[in-house]
Amino acid sequence: MSVRTAYPALLAALVLLLGCALPAQAHRVKIFAYTDGETIYTESSFSQSSPAKGAAITVTDARGETVHQGYTDDDGKHDFPIPANAQGDLTITVDAGEGHQNQWVLTEAEYR
Repeated sequence: MSVRTAYPALLAALVLLLGCALPAQAHRVKIFAYTDGETIYTESSFSQSSPAKGAAITVTDARGETVHQGYTDDDGKHDFPIPANAQGDLTITVDAGEGHQNQWVLTEAEYR
């Protein structure tokens, strides 16, 4: 295969690979968490700002202990009381299925 015939094939393969990668990136799940009083609030959505409905929320503390589990509502939101048994920073993980997963770290200073 000469350079003349290989170049268009390589270019086509590159365009195809990039075209497949962009939709996957566009469907990434995002999570944001904050506190208000004794409650932790989470908001989860996909890159197009559509809510992550029914996504699993798992909260682990600095020891790696699961201190809360739940699911987002139709607006991609989930709230829960600050776990009394939590120690250190909290890692809040959203799992929207099919590999769509992300985390937010809420420091102990933010929730105590």
